[in-house]
Amino acid sequence: HNQFDLGPFRLRARSEPAQEVGGDLYNVFPINARKWAVVLGDVSGKGIQGAMYMTVATTLLEARAEHGISPAAALADANRRLYPKIHRARMFVSLLYGALDIQDRTLTFSNAGQSPPIYCPREGAPQFLRVPGLPLGALREAQYQQGVLRLQPGDALLLYSDGFIEARNKAAEPLGYDGVLALVAEAWRDNVDLLDRLFDAALAHIAG
Repeated sequence: HNQFDLGPFRLRARSEPAQEVGGDLYNVFPINARKWAVVLGDVSGKGIQGAMYMTVATTLLEARAEHGISPAAALADANRRLYPKIHRARMFVSLLYGALDIQDRTLTFSNAGQSPPIYCPREGAPQFLRVPGLPLGALREAQYQQGVLRLQPGDALLLYSDGFIEARNKAAEPLGYDGVLALVAEAWRDNVDLLDRLFDAALAHIAG
């Protein structure tokens, strides 16, 4: 577990590998005095080569963030630089990259093939925030869109990897997007911890 207190925001993160070594990555780092970057990534290939490409991708994002480049432009630039080698290796990197402004309480984010975040408003039902985008390495000149979410006190936003979506029970049935959204909606309604409920439910679903 990790926790980051960023002005009016509290970020909590938890990661558990499905096997001995996990292929997902998250990172939180300052962009400037009022903005923080939030990154969630996954690489299609495991091992040293996959870890290397993930490290390069996140390093490129950090370098672009320091120059104030938007999430969409930063992903497009990282894709152009990574594409020749990563495409040749038949690998992909999926990344969600958001810039969290702690003064105006907005998250500007772009998605390169990651699972859509789930927005939990203080009043109302949780919902997916869908901003389409190809994984890095899929298309040389891929362009990325941006979404902007203004967060109010009492709201929550859940970022998660496809490990939850692909978690299968003994009948080979995946938890799926509908299953994850239903779990989050139940936890939100019952006012219980989102992270712990989601992990507990996924582990119960796969039953060992």
